[in-house]
Amino acid sequence: MIFKKKEVIAASLVVLIGLAGYLNWSYQDTVKVRDNETYVQTGKMLGEAEMVSSNNENTEKKEDKKEEKNAVENTAYFEDAKQNRESARSAAMEALKTTTQDDTVDEATRTLAGEKLVKCAENMELENTIESIAEAKGFPEVCAYINEDAAVLTVRAKDIDQTKTATLCEIVTETANIGMDKIKIIEVK
Repeated sequence: MIFKKKEVIAASLVVLIGLAGYLNWSYQDTVKVRDNETYVQTGKMLGEAEMVSSNNENTEKKEDKKEEKNAVENTAYFEDAKQNRESARSAAMEALKTTTQDDTVDEATRTLAGEKLVKCAENMELENTIESIAEAKGFPEVCAYINEDAAVLTVRAKDIDQTKTATLCEIVTETANIGMDKIKIIEVK
């Protein structure tokens, strides 16, 4: 069977989009939940070092300023994360849409691209629903990523404990029907 150039390109795009999503999902600091046990992996974030002063008043002022700065940065983080997610998703959906409409691409590839396009739209709806429910349950900032029956939630919350982790996992499992072993929760401080 001889493949045409456009068919190879279309198939490569579909594979690359899936690979990019997987790599994004797998290279993040995480809280993994498996069989009701929590495993926490954390990484040192740049800018966490703080100068120590012997004057308590100066230290308290610095801590207050740091908390205010972190709140602003975190808000910007979630806005940027959602915007980046939407930009990447739009580009991927446009490539898939082009593939589905290209008559020079074989029928199997067009069908696969169409199925991926529908799945992307479903994932977008699920992400929005998860974010809305999480906000209603007391998580002011959440960004959800769903890809290939797995979910990653970045959350701004103080000290994510087992109760908060369970609440977030329950939201995802009930909304998106994703198993707890396929959910990663990342705390943004």
